[in-house]
Amino acid sequence: MNKVACPALNESRSGPVRIGVIGGGSIARAHLNAYNQLPELAEVTALCDVDPRAAESRRVEFSLDADLVTDLSELCGRGDVDAVDICLPIRVHLDAILAAAKTRKHVLVEKPMTLNLDEAKTAVRAARESGITLMVAHDQRFRPRHMIMKDLIPRLGKIVCARADINQDAQSIFPPGHWHLEHRGSLLAIGVHVLDLLRYLLGDVKQVSCFERNRLVRMRGNDVAVAILEFDCGAVGTLMCTWASKGSPWHDSIILQGSLGACHTIGGLFIKEGDAPFARVEVEDDTKGEWRFRSSYREEIRHFLECLRDGKTPMTCGEDNLKTMAAIEAMFLSSREDRAIRIADMLG
Repeated sequence: MNKVACPALNESRSGPVRIGVIGGGSIARAHLNAYNQLPELAEVTALCDVDPRAAESRRVEFSLDADLVTDLSELCGRGDVDAVDICLPIRVHLDAILAAAKTRKHVLVEKPMTLNLDEAKTAVRAARESGITLMVAHDQRFRPRHMIMKDLIPRLGKIVCARADINQDAQSIFPPGHWHLEHRGSLLAIGVHVLDLLRYLLGDVKQVSCFERNRLVRMRGNDVAVAILEFDCGAVGTLMCTWASKGSPWHDSIILQGSLGACHTIGGLFIKEGDAPFARVEVEDDTKGEWRFRSSYREEIRHFLECLRDGKTPMTCGEDNLKTMAAIEAMFLSSREDRAIRIADMLG
């Protein structure tokens, strides 16, 4: 698929991009904190939530001079909104994207783009037809250790294999009845984090085999998934994600093995070249403090805003992210049908 850059936003007006944030929940805090750090690029002009108390709480927390709105269509129809930032439950991502596309508002949407691949295709088609920019907020690509790791890859030679995992305890994070317990599960919600990160580091996935199960958590979808991946570059890898973790030495990790060395993110960022031992690579430690306020959220939003300003295509645009969504959908299909699934067949 060809990526087509949208016209620069400043062809019609100058100044910061006027943002309407849709949703006043947990992830909205991460995004609003980022906008407050980028006043030269963005101005939050409106906050939308079906619960006005949630929107008001965010307005006060971040000292915003923004109007409060409870209706999605009203926000998308506002003349003082150039782009919307969708911080909603996954099940309503598509509705919000379509509402924004209808009124020609650019879109930043939290990962995953939609609930499934068919919805993602619908979202991308709507964005293309309306001429808007659609970017999916995959902050893992913008974490300092991951950006530096990508720069280190040429020193590893030919990548042979990779391993990625992410470990969380849903029972300690989400109260009973939380919307995260009512969708397709950990593979969709957090597996997509490391899958997209592997694509960023190694390139596109060729085929997958997967087992996804519910073993512990009372929820509708899976609480654990393990997948084997083959990449277009020839490397193979594994992905493991769980919401049933009762303890792990790390929250998430990436290990890359190459013909000339290796690199990993366990306890920091480390590289091994030739016969030398692993050496620590100096990088900002973003694992301490409030996770919602780490720099990766600011940098992904900076990227979105600069692409709008300059008329460029975001790295995680909708067209590109179809490949992430196709690989996730292929994992679900592989688990159901007990066979390997080619990504090209999902995109066909």
